[in-house]
Amino acid sequence: MQCNKSSEKAKRKVKKIITTISVILSVYIMSASVALAASPTIINARVLPTVWYSTLSVNDGDSIKIYAGIQNNSGVDFTGTATFYVDDAVLNSTSFSSVSGNLIYVTMGWVAQPGTHNVQVSIATSLSADKTLVSASSDKSSISIIRNITAASVQNAVVNTGTTVINNINGIANNLADKVEATKDPAASGSLLSGILANDTSANSSSGSIAKKKAGAVAGAVLGTSTGPVISKNSGGAATVDTNVGPMTYIYNTLIDLAAFLIRKWIWTLGAIILLIIFFKLKSKFSRD
Repeated sequence: MQCNKSSEKAKRKVKKIITTISVILSVYIMSASVALAASPTIINARVLPTVWYSTLSVNDGDSIKIYAGIQNNSGVDFTGTATFYVDDAVLNSTSFSSVSGNLIYVTMGWVAQPGTHNVQVSIATSLSADKTLVSASSDKSSISIIRNITAASVQNAVVNTGTTVINNINGIANNLADKVEATKDPAASGSLLSGILANDTSANSSSGSIAKKKAGAVAGAVLGTSTGPVISKNSGGAATVDTNVGPMTYIYNTLIDLAAFLIRKWIWTLGAIILLIIFFKLKSKFSRD
């Protein structure tokens, strides 16, 4: 009797184990079925990996066409939109229709710009969610465009560079001219060039006020005479005449004024001469070509 009970108990354990294994297998099979149902089917259709262009030689400013191929041997017809990218930025999009058994192309116009660019084409299709392409994008194609060098572009580059350099140096020149003017003899407030330089455009700089800040005004200075009267004011405000300033003082101050003027202006003059020389040399070169 005891033996029968033990045998019955063992059978129940085996049955329980078998039931548990069956449930686990059922769950696994159902999960696998769901996963398989969720994975789309890859159909034999794709975007060709390489894009191509309407010309083998692409130059700066050329209006060209970019091409991409769409192959379809899937047995399924579909439509879609092809988007063209240059340096990951959208250039434009175009629609297409693909019939099974055909190879078609899509194209888009582009004006070539200087530099190295990456070109790529991607498509979005009308296929249902359970179908997918082998590839929906081309590879990124690198293309290098050399800047088109013309006489006008060279001239503009030279002028822009020259202007930038001159503007940067101009501040240094004005500061140096100010320091030179500061060495003028204070015994005479002006020089033989004071009247000429007073209306110069450089008077707007900080150095333009140096002569104005000095006391008195030159009156009757004559080159070759032993004295040159200078009008000034005494402590009481009355005008007095200083006759102790000799002509060499005016000559010295004149040379200082001339030096400061040249420091401020030589950059522009020299720059203009250099630009003119470069321009005429380039002009003659392109004329010969």
